[in-house]
Amino acid sequence: MPELPEVESLKCSLEQLIVGKTVLRVLVRRPDIIHGSSGSVNLLGGGLITKLVRHGKQLAVFCIAKARSDTTQQEVFSGGNHEQACICFHLGMTGSIRYRSKNYNRNLSDPHTHVVWTFTDRSRIEFSDPRRFGGVWSFKNIDHLIRCRWSHLAEDALSIRPKQLHRHLMRTGRSLKSALLDQRVVAGLGNIYVDELLFLCRTNPRIRANRLALEQTQILVRKMRRLLFRAIKVGGSTFQNYVDANGQTGRFQKTHRVYGRGGQPCWNCRMPLSTTKISGRITVWCSGCQSSGGCR
Repeated sequence: MPELPEVESLKCSLEQLIVGKTVLRVLVRRPDIIHGSSGSVNLLGGGLITKLVRHGKQLAVFCIAKARSDTTQQEVFSGGNHEQACICFHLGMTGSIRYRSKNYNRNLSDPHTHVVWTFTDRSRIEFSDPRRFGGVWSFKNIDHLIRCRWSHLAEDALSIRPKQLHRHLMRTGRSLKSALLDQRVVAGLGNIYVDELLFLCRTNPRIRANRLALEQTQILVRKMRRLLFRAIKVGGSTFQNYVDANGQTGRFQKTHRVYGRGGQPCWNCRMPLSTTKISGRITVWCSGCQSSGGCR
């Protein structure tokens, strides 16, 4: 499942391609993946794309209705006094958003392409999801988006402060791995980056989350940001389906220290990496390097 670095990489590639464009029409080929009103206007039909915003693993695209002739460019892209409608994507396990230029001639024959937004310059973006664990949500404004969807998420992993995360961790006796996977504790992390983070912190994934001291949480947050920024820089991790808006795969999987390497030698101590299940998720860790009960 795409995690924060993959969705951030998608956002960065997509906003360069579509911000400032006007949606000519919206083709919904599979209405059951649309949540909220599926009318064209509510799916950005006729709107001018102004910005993209990511929170955790979710990506929102904002637009305003066709601008008045006296609307300044600054008003358009800041939103001005306009109420900006938006759609929110969750990619699930196999979802993708692909940009197609006006010269892309391939017909829409892929049965997994569920929604297509065509712009006035004849370019388009396509939302595809073979396993349909993702979806598209429509909202009339950002307040509606936050109230109905993002209020259920914790602070984003790139902006959460150590004291905030520490408060969340102190409230649960679950394993640290389980807590960090919970989007109500910190938004954006999944199985890949939690395994990698705990290895970097030399921390056993099975310790109780409420055993971490504030100083250890500070180390965790610092290393979490460094890890995520490194992954974003190379486009995230690609194992199966993930690509950015241009169809480019990520390269961070080439540097994974533990994830997907169960049984292979640890890069540090050469001991075989251990594999276990925590909260139903395959967890890979080094019993030699990660014997610590706290982050260091």
